[in-house]
Amino acid sequence: EAIEADPTNENLYRVLGQTFEKVGDKENAIVYYRKAIEINPDFGDAIFNLGAIYVNDAAELYTEANNLPFEEQKKYDELKKQADDNLYKALPYLERSLELNPTDQVVISALKEAYANLKMNEKLNSLMEKE
Repeated sequence: EAIEADPTNENLYRVLGQTFEKVGDKENAIVYYRKAIEINPDFGDAIFNLGAIYVNDAAELYTEANNLPFEEQKKYDELKKQADDNLYKALPYLERSLELNPTDQVVISALKEAYANLKMNEKLNSLMEKE
């Protein structure tokens, strides 16, 4: 009802995204975060939240990969690739979030971790120099 009354209110879409995320429905969360960003391309909260979904998915996959027995190298490689792919999806959102909030330590930390995991050393070093 609130969205019907005010369909251009990006905050309503962000809240819906957060609600879906909290109940584990990442696909709908992504839809609503994207809608909020479509309405306001500079909406930092929705931009970061969307990137964070991909970062969190990557972290879960890295953990799963690291807990595998040594003899399951193929499965490890598959999980690591999936995790890396999620980080690549997160990067545009994290980088845009940093543009909007250049001193936000949560954003900086997430970007550092992503750059380190993806072995993007030049970007990692550049980010560390700014501190």
